[in-house]
Amino acid sequence: DSGRVVCMRARGKQGAASEPETDSPPSDTSDTDKYAKRSDDSCSAGLSDGRALRWLLGAGVLTRFYGLAWPDEVVFDEVHFGKFITGYLTGQYFFDIHPPTGKLLIAAVAWASGFRGTQPFQKIGEAYRVGTNLFALRALPAAFGAAL
Repeated sequence: DSGRVVCMRARGKQGAASEPETDSPPSDTSDTDKYAKRSDDSCSAGLSDGRALRWLLGAGVLTRFYGLAWPDEVVFDEVHFGKFITGYLTGQYFFDIHPPTGKLLIAAVAWASGFRGTQPFQKIGEAYRVGTNLFALRALPAAFGAAL
């Protein structure tokens, strides 16, 4: 299939009475012949599945990455996630009741971008220290959000 949406509507005369059942042998036409794939079908979609998927992914990336480094202060869950990431990067002991995979991935991206766990993450609205690459800290969650 070329990615087209197929309308599975039986072709035939509308409103025609059903044919009586007979003991005659089945015809050479299979059940699949009843359902046609036509490009001019009134119930086919205008976009192929692949084009629609690419369009949605592009819209997701655009809406999540536009202005990602703004505001340049700690927002919402960064207070909590930032503390965990700092703990992973500095080797500081802490207790985390949630599975660590997401925070470890963010910590790896943060480490690769030069973040070394110097931000205290005490409250929402706290200014980030000079030289902190906010885009890199927020990029992985934005990428996963766009992929959803």
